[in-house]
Formats: sequence, structure tokens, C-alpha cells
Amino acid sequence: MSGFRVRTLVFPTDFSDCSQHAGEQAAEVARHFGARLHVIHVDAPVGAPTPASRLPAAAAALGTDLDVTTAMTLGVPAHAICAYAQRIGADLIVMGTHGRTGVSRAVLGSVAEAVVRHARCPVMTIPA
Repeated sequence: MSGFRVRTLVFPTDFSDCSQHAGEQAAEVARHFGARLHVIHVDAPVGAPTPASRLPAAAAALGTDLDVTTAMTLGVPAHAICAYAQRIGADLIVMGTHGRTGVSRAVLGSVAEAVVRHARCPVMTIPA
């Protein structure tokens, strides 16, 4: 069995502190493997769209020594993250978890949980 390799990594961000922490971990994994890091944001179909300037700023905060691609998309976040990762042939998704439990999780759902269930590549979750 050959070792685990990561050439393409997806880091979905919602620009929260939790995501920022996960982004730091994603950047470290990308550096370790010399992988291309895709920083993506998914706007939900309802609500105000995120200003496009936030994504390049979030990517730049991860460091200048990375091979980074950014993308914004519209859709149901978990579905859009999994579809993006599959489309680019990602080897790994690294994302934060907000750690909601009980009623909050039941009502809001868990994007990270849905990505773990449906992604076709490994998913590394980073707790808040």
C-alpha cells in the first residue's frame, strides 16, 4: 500500500473564526504535501450574497507560499462543496466544524456532517 498523498485540497470557508482556524490547518497540510489549495465559498440561495472581495482576502491570509485557487459558487453548501471537490478531483477536503448540538444542530443541520457523509474523498474536520 502506498502512502497517503494530497495533490489537490479543498478548503471551504464561511469566513467565521472557526473557518479561519481550519484554513490555517488546511494551509499546513497543503504546504506539507506541496498541494494546490482550493479556497471556496458557497453562498446559500437565500439571503444577501457575500462580497466577492472577502474570498481573496481569506486566501491571502493563509500565506503567500501556497499554490491557491479561489472559487465562489451558489447553492446548498454541503452539496456544492462535494460537487466542487469531485469536479476538480480533490484528494482531501479540510473544513471547520462549529460544534452545534441538540436543537441547534437539528434545525440548522451540519454542513460538515453532510460533507463527511457525501464526499467521495477523505474529509478532515477541524473543531472550533
